[in-house]
Amino acid sequence: VNLRSLNRFSEQKKFFVINNEPDAKTFSTWFKCLLTNNIQVYPHLHICFVQFRGKAVALLLTLLLLSASSQTHAQSKSVRQSSLEAFERGRYEEASEGFRELLQTYPKDPLYKYYRGVCLIRLNREPGEALALLQQARQGNTGLRLLPQDAQFWLARALQLNSRFSEAIDNYNSFTLQNGKK
Repeated sequence: VNLRSLNRFSEQKKFFVINNEPDAKTFSTWFKCLLTNNIQVYPHLHICFVQFRGKAVALLLTLLLLSASSQTHAQSKSVRQSSLEAFERGRYEEASEGFRELLQTYPKDPLYKYYRGVCLIRLNREPGEALALLQQARQGNTGLRLLPQDAQFWLARALQLNSRFSEAIDNYNSFTLQNGKK
């Protein structure tokens, strides 16, 4: 629903929009009121249009959307934790699937791209995808979510697996200069 059509609807149907973000108590009160007064709700819209005391009212479903978002965040946190634990224990198959799932929710996250790319290399699978993920991780590394120090090593390894040997050598040498020989 765009603002222009919302304004036209407002003029025709004489409804008002409560557009401040309600707290949980206010939102709960609104919905109790909706249920007790047998008010019609259109749940497929982000705004719920209701008939209340002769006036059409639109309530922003901010709290419901935030609630769904927080559930997704909690699920992602659980997936992230189990994926990191699997990675640390060398269970790369399990970790890879977890980071793949996280990338579906957070497709720009450089850390998830890094871990998924390393898992693919460790599993000796899909070297092209591993290379793309590790390159994207380095490009998306803004400093807010720092990549581990060995990111350049794994990028070099992905380049090597993709037969891009001169680039791989350059990256191995850069990694060695920055981190020292191990």
